[in-house]
Amino acid sequence: MNGIFSGNTRAEEIRVGVASNFLSTLEVIKSEYETVTGNVLVVSNGSTGSLYAQIINGAPYDVFLSADQERPFLISDSQSPSYRVIPYAYGQLALWHPKIISDSFNSWQTLLNDGNYRAIAIANPDLAPYGKASLEAINSLDNAESIKRKLVLGHNIGQAYTIVATGNSEIGFVALSQLINQRTPLSKQHYQILPQSSYTPIVQSAIQISDKSAASDFLTFLQSETARRIIVNAGYGVPEL
Repeated sequence: MNGIFSGNTRAEEIRVGVASNFLSTLEVIKSEYETVTGNVLVVSNGSTGSLYAQIINGAPYDVFLSADQERPFLISDSQSPSYRVIPYAYGQLALWHPKIISDSFNSWQTLLNDGNYRAIAIANPDLAPYGKASLEAINSLDNAESIKRKLVLGHNIGQAYTIVATGNSEIGFVALSQLINQRTPLSKQHYQILPQSSYTPIVQSAIQISDKSAASDFLTFLQSETARRIIVNAGYGVPEL
C-alpha cells in the first residue's frame, strides 16, 4: 500500500478539520493511516460552517473534511493555484426516535405529520449540511410549518444527536453513521433511513489546504480500498473512483 504515497521517510503531522458527523469514522481511518505511513493526524471537529469560517480566517489546517462540497470549492476557488477537492463519502440522513417503535406508524412522514411529539432536533441548517437536508425533508411534508415550530437546533449534527440521546427531544434527524457506530447496536425499529429523493444529496468532500506532501498523501489514502471499506461500513456511500 505504501506505493500510493509520495515516499517521504520523515513522519509528518497533518492538521485535519472534520465535520462532526464523520469524526468517529475518521478515527478508524486515522488508526489505519498512521500505521501505514507513520504520519500523525491531529483532528479537530465541528460544524462544516464553523470550520469553514475558521479556515477563511487563517486557521492552520492542512486538510478539511467537509460535510458538503460547496465550501471546499469556495476555498479552492479563492486559492492560486487551486487546491484539489475530492468527494469522499455520500451522507445518509435518518430520523431517530429511540422511544417510539416504528410499528406504530407507516413511515417517517406519518410520524412527523401526526405531531405526537414535543420537539424535533436537527442540526443548524445554516451551518451543517445535514441540517440543511433535514429542513428540505421537513419542507416536503404537508404539515411543514407546524413541524418547524417544534424544531430544536443543534450547532452541528453531533449536538442534534445529543439532544435526542439525552431525551431533550423525542425525535431528531441525525446521520445514519451516528446510529450505526454504536457500541451497542440500535434496533432498526427506532430509526428510519430517509430516501435520497427527500433531500439534496449530501456529497461530503475534502480539500487539501496546505502544501504539505503528507496532506496530499492523506487525500490519496482517503480514496484507497482500506478507507473506502471503513467509510461504507460506517453507513456512508462512496463515490466511484
